[in-house]
Amino acid sequence: MNLVQRFYDQASRYNERSFIGYKAAGQWRTLSWSAVADYVSTLSAYLSSMGVKKGDRVLLLCENRPEWAIADLAIMSLAHWSSRRIRRTLRRI
Repeated sequence: MNLVQRFYDQASRYNERSFIGYKAAGQWRTLSWSAVADYVSTLSAYLSSMGVKKGDRVLLLCENRPEWAIADLAIMSLAHWSSRRIRRTLRRI
């Protein structure tokens, strides 16, 4: 079982429980496991429809925010390089 499969298993299990908390406009907000799973699936389908396929390298540049985790899971779900590996590669350039 890989990380993405584990995430979807947990999303099925915890469904509407809070998964990610973040601050917006001075207020704390949360996203549920099911909402994040929907975002991950939607972004993964979009990347695939844009021609991104297994073996392609995808660069993810983002602040520490919920969208980073969502994008990282979507990229991993398509079996691409993880952003950490790309970051190490960029340091060598």
